[in-house]
Amino acid sequence: MFAAYRKKVAVALAAAAATSSLVFAGGPASAADSGALSGGCTTLYTPNGGNANVCKTWYSNGDGTYDGTWRIKSKTSGVIVIGLADGTPGELQPSGPYYDVAEFYMAACKSGQCSDWW
Repeated sequence: MFAAYRKKVAVALAAAAATSSLVFAGGPASAADSGALSGGCTTLYTPNGGNANVCKTWYSNGDGTYDGTWRIKSKTSGVIVIGLADGTPGELQPSGPYYDVAEFYMAACKSGQCSDWW
């Protein structure tokens, strides 16, 4: 399982480097009631001591997709935050909106070592 996670992160980082600061949006990893705004914040920790405090919101469109926002509140030196929206990875800007996305995950990375997806 850990090997699969590391492979997924390696692929995401390679794609993020290739797409350079891709701005996209995402939805939650789990379903919410249609019409209900949901969200939360957390701190993502990298294995080598980096971290990022991030937030996301989502609003169910009622068809399995979501609209919402993400925000990077703070991060330590050398950390980038990557997002994975419907399987498409990219480095996230400090904040942004998203529309019609089924899944959205975030991870903090420093020197090629990444946190778990959130």
